[in-house]
Amino acid sequence: MNLDIEPDNHLSLDMQISTQHDHANDVRADLVNSEYGHQSSCDIVQLLAFSVQHKASDLHLSADLPPMVRIDGDITRINLAALDSNDVHNKIAQMYSAIQTGQDVGMQTLDQCLQRILQQGVITREEALLKAAYKDNFT
Repeated sequence: MNLDIEPDNHLSLDMQISTQHDHANDVRADLVNSEYGHQSSCDIVQLLAFSVQHKASDLHLSADLPPMVRIDGDITRINLAALDSNDVHNKIAQMYSAIQTGQDVGMQTLDQCLQRILQQGVITREEALLKAAYKDNFT
């Protein structure tokens, strides 16, 4: 699916998904000048793939707003219809599985990151448990 994005100054921090890519300065011109029109909707895998393809560091999902990405520090709206609260909840429910399968492109869940830095000795088990979404994974 090809999506178009437009610059926007509105910032929403409801959901962030980080990738491990460098940011390219020339991406913005390609996206803003894209020939593709407005799309009505897409699933979380398509949104994550779009984010990775365009080297976005974050994907932002909020009710009553279209999905947004952070590219080179700038929040930019994806040219999709605004999400309602059900859309956001459904996409969040799909998120964990999508991130796990996206590990080959640098995606990871918070728990995966906590496991890694716990094994490296950066944090204690107790610190990991305080932040973990699935605490049973740390017992």
